[in-house]
Amino acid sequence: MRSCVAVGWFMVGVAVQAMAGTLTVSVRNGAHARENVIVAQRMTHEWAASAATAGLAERHPDGRFSPVPFAVDNTGEAPVLVWQMPGATAPDAVRRFEWRADHMLRAAPGGDLTVSVDGSRILVANGYFRLAHPVRGRGGFPQDIEYVRSGHADPELYFLDRIVRKDADGRVMQVCANACEDAAARVVFASPLRVVVEVWTGFGPRAAETPGQPRAVYRYTYSAHSPVVQVDARYLRTDDGPWRELHFLHLSRKEARYARFVTGDAGGTHVLQPKGTRSRAVNGPQWAVMADAADACGAGFEGAVCWDASDEFVYYIRSGHMTWMGPEARFEGGLYFGPAGDAAWYSQWLGRERAPEVSLVKDGRPWVPLERDAPDGAYRLENAALRVAFAGAEQGFDCTGIENRLADDIRFVRARDPLPGLWSLTFKTPADAAGQQETALLSNRSPAVQRRCVVKRRRLEFVWEGLDLPNEPGAVDVRADVSLDAGESASAWRIRVTNRSRRFGLWETAYPLLNGVVPPGVGDVLLPHGNWGGRLMRQHRGRFDAPYPSARCPLQMMAFQLGEAGLYLAAHDGAATAKRLSVSAAQDAAFHTLAEQAGVPGAEGAPAYPVVVAAYRGDWWQAARRYRDWATRQAWTAKGPIAAREDFPSRLKDLGFWMILGGVPASVTNNMALAARLFPDMPIGVHWYNWHQIPFDHTYPEYFPAKPGMAEATRAMTASGQTVMPYINARLWDEEIPSFAAGFPAAAKQPSGTNYVEIYGSKRRLVPMCAATPLWQSKVQEICLRLMDECGVNAIYLDQIGAAKPAPCYDPAHGHPLGGGGHWTAGYRKMMTPVKREAARRNVVLTTENTAEPYMDTIDAYLAWNPREQQDVPLLPAVYSGYTVYFTSPQAAQDSLDAFCAAQARDFLWGCQLGWNGEWILQPQHLEKQQFQRELCRYRLAARAFMVDGQLVDELRPLNEVPLVTHLWHRTHPHTARLPAVMGTLWRDVSRERLALAVVNTTGVAQTFDVRVEPERWLKGRGPWHLYDLTPSGTHPLRMPEDRRVRFGDLAPREIRVFMLAPQAAGWLGLH
Repeated sequence: MRSCVAVGWFMVGVAVQAMAGTLTVSVRNGAHARENVIVAQRMTHEWAASAATAGLAERHPDGRFSPVPFAVDNTGEAPVLVWQMPGATAPDAVRRFEWRADHMLRAAPGGDLTVSVDGSRILVANGYFRLAHPVRGRGGFPQDIEYVRSGHADPELYFLDRIVRKDADGRVMQVCANACEDAAARVVFASPLRVVVEVWTGFGPRAAETPGQPRAVYRYTYSAHSPVVQVDARYLRTDDGPWRELHFLHLSRKEARYARFVTGDAGGTHVLQPKGTRSRAVNGPQWAVMADAADACGAGFEGAVCWDASDEFVYYIRSGHMTWMGPEARFEGGLYFGPAGDAAWYSQWLGRERAPEVSLVKDGRPWVPLERDAPDGAYRLENAALRVAFAGAEQGFDCTGIENRLADDIRFVRARDPLPGLWSLTFKTPADAAGQQETALLSNRSPAVQRRCVVKRRRLEFVWEGLDLPNEPGAVDVRADVSLDAGESASAWRIRVTNRSRRFGLWETAYPLLNGVVPPGVGDVLLPHGNWGGRLMRQHRGRFDAPYPSARCPLQMMAFQLGEAGLYLAAHDGAATAKRLSVSAAQDAAFHTLAEQAGVPGAEGAPAYPVVVAAYRGDWWQAARRYRDWATRQAWTAKGPIAAREDFPSRLKDLGFWMILGGVPASVTNNMALAARLFPDMPIGVHWYNWHQIPFDHTYPEYFPAKPGMAEATRAMTASGQTVMPYINARLWDEEIPSFAAGFPAAAKQPSGTNYVEIYGSKRRLVPMCAATPLWQSKVQEICLRLMDECGVNAIYLDQIGAAKPAPCYDPAHGHPLGGGGHWTAGYRKMMTPVKREAARRNVVLTTENTAEPYMDTIDAYLAWNPREQQDVPLLPAVYSGYTVYFTSPQAAQDSLDAFCAAQARDFLWGCQLGWNGEWILQPQHLEKQQFQRELCRYRLAARAFMVDGQLVDELRPLNEVPLVTHLWHRTHPHTARLPAVMGTLWRDVSRERLALAVVNTTGVAQTFDVRVEPERWLKGRGPWHLYDLTPSGTHPLRMPEDRRVRFGDLAPREIRVFMLAPQAAGWLGLH
């Protein structure tokens, strides 16, 4: 056994220089109290080398220092510092440490972790479990689990990690890692605090005999005082054929031993069913365990799936699952072996806050421990902001690195030999009679007759000539172009494909394909995802793959963050063509574009737009501002800001609050009358479902006749100033009704010529229609006009336009390019333009589901109804505030008052038009929620010049410490969110050059919130500046502090404040 151990011994004394700088480490605990917490932090090699003469000491509030036990693990992709925070750590407590070079003093190890090897097994134990890894065979998986605290054992647990594909004869082939006789396990690191077991395994009995020789390296990391085993797996293979299933950490049992599944992060419970009951799956958003009264085992980190094998297969919890495309795949997850507990107990080990938050400060500045190695390359482009390096021809001109010269030359992107690191192409043949297509893959690493680089002024053109397709040598040429202008300009990446094949057509391009943009678990990644268009994933290790334009990917950009250094990646595609954005577990990033004429023999070309790569210094807001600069010059924003648009409905700007109701007219009108009494000082609107006689998601698009009395009820509500918005679906036709025979020619077609089918709760076969066809365009136009004329509505909701991804259409009769291109969004624009024209004439509001960007010139507002998450950031409002309206803030009735107020306040601060709850919000038991929501709506309307017509420019960063509060949100599924007790945003009135600072105390106790304002950063004027308190009743002058530190003082429970900052000039206080 080889053991690599470094244990800290050092003298307490005066801080001195280590690694040419003084390093302070702060550790913030999560929501749960902890004992003897083990903390792990990635290191640089320089930092790790200093462990021979330095170590870690805790700095106590009274100024004392005490040494802590630590170890340095050098066996992974980067060194890791592991240390123990002795004793108890309270919830939200911050403990501070320093890396110090002093004389030696022993720090007691204090760990409960042991490891030994007896020849055939590696035995690992701590205070929670004992288990063994076989040294040879059986995939090296943990086995013979013993629960230390109960004394029980479970020798029947096993792992069913496997891969699945169809063989050449069409039969399903499944090969399991636990069958591999070649598997080998070894201890690569051992200390009292941390043990690492590394396992090499293949799939199937003999790794070399499985097609493509798929193999995996698992790293099991054990920690002292923890029931959790962290597991990282990297998979490699030699062929290109996809494995349709790759299962990771498939913890299994043939027979039931445990009584229930518990899933989280909120703790749903599923009691195992009696034998013979139909089996079912149970999903855990973060984690899942099998538990009885004493013991539990499970898996998680980024989600888990449970299977109750009451009538088929085996009982299991599976951590990860994917389709394995390409030569490499990665997973990370965690295993739990320990005592049974409640949801909070499992969440602290497997949930989002399983690891404390670590921040580093070196020489007084935030620091990210990254290697400072410049990328090697035969070719390079650089300006004042970027340095981009590329390998030579023999490595296919891989992009080897991108340096941010605005932020200390921090490096992004690391090529990984032999993987392609610039582009990849997918080619396909036309579908045969069975609907099957042959697939071929090429990449910048593929053999070519010639590879060369043409160096031009501030531009590199990489050329591949004579790339082979199956049985067609030299059929393809590729040119990849990268340009970088002087100054701090962004780089632009373009690709062009020439295809001489008689069998294959270009199907998809992936360009640029950038490997290892940030190290997994180190960089923060802004993903174009979630209800508000952005999820900021801290220390991201996960995967992302989503189609644009859709609710899953509403914008064409993402950003990567290493401290203050940022890298912006965006498709500047004004045609909004169908594409995918992806980030792999290794943090490889790519833009995948479906080709026009996809799969047509000889089809070539490539994206007509550039992918822009830019550097910035700051946080994700900088990336959002850059994207806004581009996005507000595209077709969907060409009409200008809504403040200047004559076709934008004034009733939408004035509306304060939404209801969602359904059913018979009398019920709707009664509830709206009650809502008007409870929200008396603002216009309100209703989103009316099931106004038609057909069932929901059934018999579309035959919405008429309406329910009896619908038109009369509508006219009565609109006469009283209310907005009435009925539901229609602008995308689906029911395949099971006679009229579909006439609609079929306009249906979106698959390559086989058959239409797509989608099945929702109604179980009807619903068909996506091609938005580029005149037949479907006229059908939706007809429905909208009938609603205006026959029913008197003053708003229409067109479902799925902004939510559903394009259905690639391969019907040549439609006259658009087959597969890819911009015809999907262009088709909706053509469909909606006459509807919008008539709606503008009548002051009628047009809305759609979710938030895909390219429709806002003909759609007035987006229904942002998806569940809110802790990681959400207001990317869409940061980009499009002042150009559209986002509405709805739905929540579950069982949310606590604090949880409700936190969600509503955050949506308000991000500019949302609130509401869209059902009639439960009108009930007396929810009076406090009503009152708080009403006040938010009143403040939003009072600040309309900022929060409707203006621009969201930043968040407010408090100068004082603001406590964090954990909330449980129940809508769609119970999940937690940990948010500041007080939050704030900064808004700009563009037309009058003013700022508004909006702040909300979401809690039931008084809070303090202080900020410093720099108006010159956002406004053209240079003062003097005057401060005003903006309320629904008017504005009141306040004293502007000389230090510009705006103190909101003691904010009362649930208090809302909006301060306005403006130069002194006549007329500046007008708000409308």
